[in-house]
Amino acid sequence: EIPGLLGGQDAQAVVQAITGVAEDLKIEVDNNSAFDLFLKRVRSRLHVVLALNPEGKFFRRRLRDYPSIVSRCYIDNLPLQWPAESLFVAAKGTLPDNYEMEEQGGPSLETATRTSLLQVFADLPGRLAAVFSAAGVKVPPTSIFNIMQLFSRILSRCFSKAMQKKELLERAVEKLEGTKEFFQKYLASGDGERPEHDRIKEELANMVSTLEAQRARTDSAGKMVQREDAKSRGLAEECQQIEVKVATGLADALHAVETATDLVKRVTSSQLREVKGQSKPGTHVSLSITAVCILLGVPPVKKPGSTPGSTVEDYWAAAQSQILKDHKTLVQDLLSFNKDNIDPDAVKKIQPFLGREEFEPNAVKRSSVACEAFCVWARSMVKYHDAKLAVQPHRQKLKEVQWQRDRAQEAHQIANGRFEEANRRVVEIEAQLKEISELEAGYADRSAETELRISRAKQVLAALAQQREDWHEKSIELSAYLNLLPGESVLCAVLAAHAGTLNETDRLALNRTCLTLLRSQDLAVEEGTHHRLAKIVMEEAQLRDWQAQGLPSDPFLVDCATIIDVVVKWPFLVDPHQVGVRFVKSRAESSKEADLRVLRASDPNIVDAVADAIEAGALLLIEEASDLDLALLPVLQRRQEHKDVEWTVKLPHRIAIWNDSFRLILASTSPRMDLPDELAVHLTELSFEVTAQMMQEQMMKFVVSAAQPELEKRRVEAETFQSKYRRDTKHCEEKVLGLLKSIEGDLLEQEEMCDAILTTRKSWQSAEQKMAQSVRLAGEVDLARRQHFPIAMHLMTLALAVLDMGKLSDFYQFSLTFIKDLMSPAFESAHLWAADSIEDQETMMQETQRTCARLLYEGVVTSLLEEHRLIYGLRIAMAQAEASRKEEAELRFLRSAASGYRQSGQVSTSTTDLAMSLLPPTINREAFVALVRIPAFTGLPSSIVAMELEWRRLSSAHDKLPGGWEERVNSLQRLCLFHVMCPDALPAVAEKFIARELDLNSLEFRPALEELVRYVETPVLLLPQRDGSDPATVLAPLARRTTEVFQSVELEVLSMSSSENVWKMILQKLEVAAGTGVWVLLRDCHLGFRWLPQLSDLMQGLFSEIRHPSFRLFLTSGAPVLPHAMIRSCLKIAMGAAAVGIRARLLEALRNPFSGQAPEEPDEENKKLSPLQRKAMDQRRRLDFGLILLHAACAERRARFGAMGWSSGCHFFDEALHLGRAQLHLACDRWWDAAVKGKEGAKTPGMRNAVIRRFVQLHLGSELDSQDAFLLGACSERFLFGAVEAGGSHLLSCCPLGSSTEEVLSAVENLPSCTEPEVFGLHPLVEKPQELRRASKLLAAIDFQSTAPASSLEEGLISHQAVETLGTRLPKALDEDELIENWPPAYAQTLNTFLLQEVRSLNEMIKRAGSDLMLLEEALRGLSELTSGHEAVAVGLQLGVTPKAWRTVSSHQASLASWSKHLQARAAFFQHWATSEEDRPSAYWMGAFDSPKAFLVGLQQEYSRRNAMNISQITIVHKVMDASVVEGAVEDVIIYDQNKGKLNVADGYLVKGLVLEGAGWHIGRGVLAPISDDSRHASLPLVCFFPVRTGHIDASMVRRRGSAGFIAPYSYNAPLYTAPSRTASFLSDVSLPSEEKPEVWALAGVALLLSAPSI
Repeated sequence: EIPGLLGGQDAQAVVQAITGVAEDLKIEVDNNSAFDLFLKRVRSRLHVVLALNPEGKFFRRRLRDYPSIVSRCYIDNLPLQWPAESLFVAAKGTLPDNYEMEEQGGPSLETATRTSLLQVFADLPGRLAAVFSAAGVKVPPTSIFNIMQLFSRILSRCFSKAMQKKELLERAVEKLEGTKEFFQKYLASGDGERPEHDRIKEELANMVSTLEAQRARTDSAGKMVQREDAKSRGLAEECQQIEVKVATGLADALHAVETATDLVKRVTSSQLREVKGQSKPGTHVSLSITAVCILLGVPPVKKPGSTPGSTVEDYWAAAQSQILKDHKTLVQDLLSFNKDNIDPDAVKKIQPFLGREEFEPNAVKRSSVACEAFCVWARSMVKYHDAKLAVQPHRQKLKEVQWQRDRAQEAHQIANGRFEEANRRVVEIEAQLKEISELEAGYADRSAETELRISRAKQVLAALAQQREDWHEKSIELSAYLNLLPGESVLCAVLAAHAGTLNETDRLALNRTCLTLLRSQDLAVEEGTHHRLAKIVMEEAQLRDWQAQGLPSDPFLVDCATIIDVVVKWPFLVDPHQVGVRFVKSRAESSKEADLRVLRASDPNIVDAVADAIEAGALLLIEEASDLDLALLPVLQRRQEHKDVEWTVKLPHRIAIWNDSFRLILASTSPRMDLPDELAVHLTELSFEVTAQMMQEQMMKFVVSAAQPELEKRRVEAETFQSKYRRDTKHCEEKVLGLLKSIEGDLLEQEEMCDAILTTRKSWQSAEQKMAQSVRLAGEVDLARRQHFPIAMHLMTLALAVLDMGKLSDFYQFSLTFIKDLMSPAFESAHLWAADSIEDQETMMQETQRTCARLLYEGVVTSLLEEHRLIYGLRIAMAQAEASRKEEAELRFLRSAASGYRQSGQVSTSTTDLAMSLLPPTINREAFVALVRIPAFTGLPSSIVAMELEWRRLSSAHDKLPGGWEERVNSLQRLCLFHVMCPDALPAVAEKFIARELDLNSLEFRPALEELVRYVETPVLLLPQRDGSDPATVLAPLARRTTEVFQSVELEVLSMSSSENVWKMILQKLEVAAGTGVWVLLRDCHLGFRWLPQLSDLMQGLFSEIRHPSFRLFLTSGAPVLPHAMIRSCLKIAMGAAAVGIRARLLEALRNPFSGQAPEEPDEENKKLSPLQRKAMDQRRRLDFGLILLHAACAERRARFGAMGWSSGCHFFDEALHLGRAQLHLACDRWWDAAVKGKEGAKTPGMRNAVIRRFVQLHLGSELDSQDAFLLGACSERFLFGAVEAGGSHLLSCCPLGSSTEEVLSAVENLPSCTEPEVFGLHPLVEKPQELRRASKLLAAIDFQSTAPASSLEEGLISHQAVETLGTRLPKALDEDELIENWPPAYAQTLNTFLLQEVRSLNEMIKRAGSDLMLLEEALRGLSELTSGHEAVAVGLQLGVTPKAWRTVSSHQASLASWSKHLQARAAFFQHWATSEEDRPSAYWMGAFDSPKAFLVGLQQEYSRRNAMNISQITIVHKVMDASVVEGAVEDVIIYDQNKGKLNVADGYLVKGLVLEGAGWHIGRGVLAPISDDSRHASLPLVCFFPVRTGHIDASMVRRRGSAGFIAPYSYNAPLYTAPSRTASFLSDVSLPSEEKPEVWALAGVALLLSAPSI
């Protein structure tokens, strides 16, 4: 009993029910006894049946966890095979009847067909048992029910679709047949109205003629109107011109009149009385009054003159009596005087007055103001009269022109009247014409409608007639398809149920078996045995869409994708390489209606998430489902319960409403479905394994993308267009068929339908044309891609060899992306498409293939255990040999060694038998016979017979083949030969074969663990080796050595366990370590099996979120039980490799003497030597040891410290050491001869210098630069010459005077295995070899970062906000036009040109980054296609790593944050420079330049052009400024002043931002100093670069000058590099003052960098 199982209302209900039973049994009970009675009855009647699968680990685990299954149960083992009768009965009860089948949309099966199907289902388990047994698949008999469910679903689905299509086609054909009769009807319509229509058209034509004639008359009248109007206008203009002339002539006179009028108006009565009151007026007044009287016509009074009989005219008296007596009358008369009719006689009388002075207004004014007005008025009247007489001809002409104008206007009015009358007539005729036209239009519209219908009918019939035959044939094909559908549905059901777990070979066997069974029951099936599942169930257009959505075209994988759609059980994708998962996601993304939700099986909230997906009807994808929670069992079983009006599924703590649209897909990267039986029985396993065709397709894409990206882009575009136009074509056809089906009655009478059909048909034809163009384009692309087919096939073989390593151990799980990335460097310098000839192209392809093979070997071998490395190398080498040579027979021979040798060809049996009898009996006869059948080994038996002893002595790989066979065979043939003749030596021969094929110097490719783990940002999985070495012993000193670089680095060792408390403790410590940068070694992960899914998710979180840069996680596992996602996300390293170091190198050299080495003299012989000879022998031994030590130190320095060791790409090979030792011994022989002769003058310096020169030539050759030459000399002084002189390295204590070889070996063995950096003269911080750092980054980049391929961007992985945020951080581009205006490039201003070049480079970088981010954001929003370049940017954003396309000489930072800050700083520096008002910046930041070399050249050019000097005569002198000196305050600082010259800082160029690597800087003295803190980098103060004439100043004084006048004894030429890697980035030497000898800093690897390296 389970306590508390029933309580509350349930317990009360039990008691009530059992009380009634007790009464019937006549038993008295209370509450307690009633419940006991209930339990007793339950025990007596309860029967529990446990149905368990007895096979597999899950059953054994249950027996171990629940012993009562065995101890308290009766076990009945049901037979695996059911009787045929039972299966037949079960099938009969399961197969739906015809009524149920029709309800599902399926066909009604005939009785014979139904009986045949039942017999097939009954016989299937037995028939398929052999197939499943050979494939290693356990299939229970109950699987027949799943097959039958699938059969019903597939049959109904396919039958429904086929019948719908068939009905549409038949309806369309029928409709087209009936359309011809209606077409004849329309041809005959419209003839009755034709005569009347012709009459109307004739009348309309006459009316049009009349209208045209009237319009002509109207036009003529209009022209007349225009002429008359033009004439009248011309005359009017002439009148206006004459009037202007008249007005101009009278202008002055009128002005004078106006002036006089104003004066007259101002005359007052008092002024007039004053004039009148004069008894005897003066001349001025008299003349004025007289003029007025004359003009007014006042007659004078005649008085007697002075002579008798004469009279005198007196105007004054007349005036007194007439005009002067009334003021108003006089003024009014003057103002109203008719100036146009002045009496000419009066004017003549006044004319004499005008010339008199007394008649001048000014003179008159002195006498009388009123008379002044009268004078002015009289003069103006005269002036007006004269002007009028002057313009009189013009006035006469004006009158004539005005008369002509009036006549012209009258003619214009007459013409205009005629025009209006004509126009009115036109309007009347147009109205009549409109009426007749409307009548004719009615006839025309009816006729046009008839013609249009006839034309439309012709078009419809012509357009659809082209498809009628096709539709008819398709209808016949569908009829045949429906006849085959029952048998084909059975076959598809079997494939859908079981083919997912089978490989391609087993699928074909299953296919053949089913076909045989179906034909035996007379069920018709289509001929053929290959991949018919997708062909039967899916449509071709949909399959094409799948390929566009990322599904490979391999039929094997297409069948798996088809099964996902038709399967009854939930599909479970066994997808090690994420092929199926990517397809599911891509398909869901391309479908707007699909609601895809992605979960991981280890998600703690998975139950709620699944419930939400069920209610939403979403497509749920659960990844890494190998660890699926049993709580989801009701969902897998579809255990639905009806509640009220809804169906629900009960989950722990929640009841979800079931939505029929809900779909579930499970996936796992594990190579097998490893689930409990109660879960697995409800799933259909689908294996998305890598096939040869898929790999060939992937490698073809990879090669073309690497060699010709544009070609691959065209291929993708062509496929996209094909898919689109294929969908368009199908849509148009379906639309036409639908329209034809929906038509009732005559097609041609329904205008809209005809138009819709014609429009759709045009779109259809357009899509077909575009489809044809895309097909031609695809054909052209495929033709161009064929040149890459050989190398793609070769890479496919190599990649399959790598993937096959997973069969040896689950630890060796490698993704396709990882393999491609390994081979990518081989295509960076290979231009396979640019070869001049076919021979050159083949050569380049072979070289690329060899490089790919070598890269694959080197990239994978570090993850392999010792026993697997040779296997892997041999597979890779054989794959390489297969592509690069034609020794197919030899390769077949090696591949057939395990399965039996193929016997073919002709060979001399007697010679072969004789040769076999002479060889040892251990030789495999079949192998020998197969070997000698190979053409390359013709004559081998004869050679063995002739040279029996030599062949029998063949026992080692180092032995030379007798009889000239050593020169006759190549490495592959030698491998075949040793495989037969000397199997024990096969591994050593295989190593040589591998090294030869892969172009390797040695198979021991093991990058130092330190370099592999220091820079990678992924967990490290340490694979156990046979020696069982403890990883902690290796990691602990490694962590201690890196403490100075990674602050507070510690190694914490944890052990996994199944205990929950231990797991919680591990979680806490991992979170703390991720934040503090502690190294964690997690041992024995296999012991915490139950926590591994959570650990896998935790690892992804720790290495995807923000964490300490020093944090590292190391894992060990004694068994390959880790989740495959975890294995793929880890960097795998096989532990236990032999250590390297100076000690190992010394021991190897001392234990392997070379041929030229002189033997040591015995002790008794040494006693006979003279002291001089003994000294010479000791010196000889010490020099030999010193040379070995020098070689070991140089090689170790190069291997461990990379760029800090040697800047050039120099190497130190053992062969060079042997030659160097030989040269040394030859020199020592001459010294020995001198000592024998008793000469003391052994020229040690000359001898050793010669040895050094020879050592340099042998080791470095032309690769040696000045820095490395100086460093080599310093190493020689430290290691080689210390063997002769005191003060050398402490390692020389191994070879004291008088030491023998054994003593030296013993002393060397006591040396530490790992040499400290101080021995090389380096600081302990300098532990990062630069060359291995690049290798480490390469390994980290080859998809060791995560299990998801870089080309798959999951939803939500990158947010739009992240892209937008980075975009806002990009600086604005600088204005180049403004820059050119402010800093115009000039001949004497070289740096202006340099500034413009750098700004353009910066703007291009900003533009490139901004464009990439914008396009990436559009791709994330689904607005554009996501290209490979944008994916690389997205991956960089995910990992916080700067995309490769964004890196330049200056912006080389690996961290995206550092790169962004540096880019902003560059933009700010150039902006400050560009807007500076000074002649140049106060200091230059060389770290901001993309071309710092051009900057140095620009300094020299500017100086040379300014001083008219040759640039070859200029050198640059450097001076480090005092730390107190800042930018902008150094104009008056003189740093050198002697008799020979002086240098002012204002004349130099200040450079800021330089960083010292490997040394510090003494601020007070201004000299080099040892590293004093925990950083191997130190910032240098401002450095002044002085271009000077060579020899103009004492440069040594400048170089040794420190701060505050301090003069250092030495100066060190520190090399300046653009990048921390140093190699191929040298700029120049910068002289730095030093208190130590330059050799000290050379040994320390001191150099200058433009900027500190970013971590």
